Amino acid sequence: MQTVTNGIFKQPYEQLETAWARYIGTNEAVAVSSGTAGLHLALKALGVGPGDEVIVPDFGMIAAAFAVTYCGAKPIFADCRHETVDVDGGEIKRKIIDKTKAIIIEHLYGRPVYETIPIVGLGIPVIEDACEAHGAEIIGRKVGTFGKLAVFSLYRNKIIQAEEGGLVNTDDPVLANRIRELKSMAFGHAHDYYHHAIGYNYRMTNMQAEHALMELRDIKWYLKQRQAWANQLDQAFSHYTLSRPSGSVIWVYDMVMENQDQRDRVLQALTKANIPARHFFKPMSMQPMYCGADVEIGKNALRFSQRGLYLCYHRSFEQKDVDKTIKIIKENL
Repeated sequence: MQTVTNGIFKQPYEQLETAWARYIGTNEAVAVSSGTAGLHLALKALGVGPGDEVIVPDFGMIAAAFAVTYCGAKPIFADCRHETVDVDGGEIKRKIIDKTKAIIIEHLYGRPVYETIPIVGLGIPVIEDACEAHGAEIIGRKVGTFGKLAVFSLYRNKIIQAEEGGLVNTDDPVLANRIRELKSMAFGHAHDYYHHAIGYNYRMTNMQAEHALMELRDIKWYLKQRQAWANQLDQAFSHYTLSRPSGSVIWVYDMVMENQDQRDRVLQALTKANIPARHFFKPMSMQPMYCGADVEIGKNALRFSQRGLYLCYHRSFEQKDVDKTIKIIKENL
């Protein structure tokens, strides 16, 4: 549905961009086809290319590393902190060299990266991967407002969703306009079929945008419902979940078991009972396209990958489903 603002027709995706920029607190937001596309475009807008290095978390969604590879650059993996899954700022600082063009940090499972501000202060452009952290905050500011660029996902399992889609936030109009050009085949404003760069078909559909706009109106309610679900699980399993810094939101409910056998036993029981649950990410440095003699596997990332699982939230959950989940986990700990 089109609307008119100051005599100008605005497509649904443009309405979403305006609403999302206002919600997060940035000057600009650009709607794209997915969170992965957003990461790729953010890197391209920063000029990342062959010969460059980009530091990414070893523990996290592999889309971050893939986006670096799409640019022809090399992902450099930084381990997570010992006590939680977010990236270690000291590890990032240790791996910065002259070739380092950007840093990607991931606000995982709804937790803001603990060292976001010091990492941004290192002087290298930071991209916040906030795909799992809609509405999370650091010192009263929403994640997505600290780095040079930030990326959010609207995939069907996210806090607000449009089945698929993404948004890139920035305060820099030059970067925003560069992303707008690249996401739409680099047609340029003239749309005269003279392309000034290699572009991509990374556009969001208006149907997706309309869905996301409806979801955004209810985001406070969605966050409240997820928190209520997590509060019940906390009462039963506080010893097994990672601490959440102030400003966290609940995307999934993560648990770290005493060992891998216990994790596998619990996960198998949950799966058998049709309760949605998954094991943690495996380190990116262990993936076949990135492992090698010169790649250092993060010891903390490896430990969490072997012992962690998370419960997936579903909006149709009833109290009986929560009670069933708690019962099964307790029986298999």
